[in-house]
Amino acid sequence: MKNKEKLIGSIILCVILFCITIFGYMISKDNTDKSPQDIFIESPSDSKKEAEASKEKGNKKIKVEIKGEVKRPDVYAMEEDCIVKDILEKAGGITSDADTGKVNLAQRLRDGMCVVIPGKASLSQDKSISASVSLNNASDVININTASKEELKKLPSVGDVTADKIIDYREKNGGFKIIEDIKKVDRIGESTFNKLKDRIDVR
Repeated sequence: MKNKEKLIGSIILCVILFCITIFGYMISKDNTDKSPQDIFIESPSDSKKEAEASKEKGNKKIKVEIKGEVKRPDVYAMEEDCIVKDILEKAGGITSDADTGKVNLAQRLRDGMCVVIPGKASLSQDKSISASVSLNNASDVININTASKEELKKLPSVGDVTADKIIDYREKNGGFKIIEDIKKVDRIGESTFNKLKDRIDVR
């Protein structure tokens, strides 16, 4: 009788231990399933901010005027990486009297630039007239990142000292990123920059 009771007790104990083991396993498995995954999930807000920043950067506008022998002369808002050909197309193209033989269609546009498309009649009357980009002839525009001292001295209000300071600045700072950076050079203030802005470039 006692042996039978011991046997029953042993069976009950085994069942209890088995149930405890199963219960512990289920709890452990549930906790494992709920543990954070080692996967980086990009925040929707961060992604949106990056997209907006990229869009804003890519859509920066500049104002450029085009006139002369074009179908729709006007001031247009253009992307900052556009060239003369782009604004010519936006202005509806050239008229039948236009002469684009000396127009640099690949020249990059700058804020405040004026593109002038000459006519055939004006060229025949004055051979010195050429298609001009900005307020000056394209050949008069000087790249301040590569110009020599003598070339820099051709700019308004730039003498020996200022030319040396421009060269010294670009050597120390790896060149000018935008034309407005020239105002960081000593002796070049806002009034001097206004005289230079249509004559300089950083290509």
